[in-house]
Amino acid sequence: MIEVRLEQLDANSEYSVLVKWNYSDLAAVSLDDMICMVETSKAVVDILSPASGFLVQGLAEGDALVTGDLIAVVAESEEEARTIQKELRSQDKKRKKSAQAAHDAEENPASTALNITKKAKDLLNANNISPDVFKGMALVTERDVKEYITKNTKLAPSAPIVPSGKTNRVLIVTARVGGMQVLDILLNDPSVSVVGFVDDDPELSDSQVWDVPVLGTFKEIESLWKRDLFDSAIIGFSSNIETRKELFERCVSLGIPMANAIDPSVRINRACSLGQGNIICSHVHIGFGSVLGNNNFIGANSSIDHDNKMGDHILMGPNCVTSGRVEVGNEVRFGTGIFVQPQLTIGAGSIISSGSVLTSSVPANHVVKVNYSQRMGPK
Repeated sequence: MIEVRLEQLDANSEYSVLVKWNYSDLAAVSLDDMICMVETSKAVVDILSPASGFLVQGLAEGDALVTGDLIAVVAESEEEARTIQKELRSQDKKRKKSAQAAHDAEENPASTALNITKKAKDLLNANNISPDVFKGMALVTERDVKEYITKNTKLAPSAPIVPSGKTNRVLIVTARVGGMQVLDILLNDPSVSVVGFVDDDPELSDSQVWDVPVLGTFKEIESLWKRDLFDSAIIGFSSNIETRKELFERCVSLGIPMANAIDPSVRINRACSLGQGNIICSHVHIGFGSVLGNNNFIGANSSIDHDNKMGDHILMGPNCVTSGRVEVGNEVRFGTGIFVQPQLTIGAGSIISSGSVLTSSVPANHVVKVNYSQRMGPK
């Protein structure tokens, strides 16, 4: 067997909190699998399995622990794992008492107030939430605060871009394939009139796409806006996050409202919140309580389940599926045919390759690749 113990994760924190197990007790694990997540007062850290074998959990989600405490054991066989499990349960009460005392001393040296991690406090302050709502809890973590916000925040619908009864004149930024996707969606909306495209491709200058004119280049967005030729804009690029983000921010800096393009076949459930400039293609499902930021592209037949939180400038290909309470940071790129298990976090700037099945969280600026071989030859 191999023990997994808590190392000193930063210079100022002697205690930590186990916030999430990614594998169940006695589950089979492989070398370098992310078995759990630990939160210090400074950060959330993934704990990796030191070997392949059977996982024995040394503590429960929400437990406090100090440097050197046993987090888990990886046993060689399932029989050995069950024996170790019995021994650990008998030792658990002593460990909890010691860890909680260290936690109390670090967080509240002179009081019996609530025990709240620094990241949780920052989130409480940012959202003007009183710590009193967590009275009775032994320890409040960032995850507890996020769950409270999800359950208790009432989401107001976005204000309309134009007054009721008036047609919204939309400018599409790019006349290429992405722009045509947007046009195809907006032609289904009787309240919208697409006045034209802008594009830097000289071959498209003074041309038309489905009888809609190309009015100029990207540099002319400002002059078209000042001439009152459109009410809102939307970025059509669906393959380049950097270009999509730069053009979106340029429009916003000019005070231009950004329109959403939502196919009529899309299902958006109750208590959802959408930002501006999103493209949501055919047959997408968005579960209740989900939050979608700004300037995202969601490909056809994708499903975003309940209580998801999506950031800004995300590109999601067709047939991607996220389970409940998944959080996705800004500028994440998904391929096609991806499955994400519940309550995972995908950090900003990450790339998830086509065919991936995510069973653990992904840190910011990481790439997830699928390793498989495929051969083609004559019959």
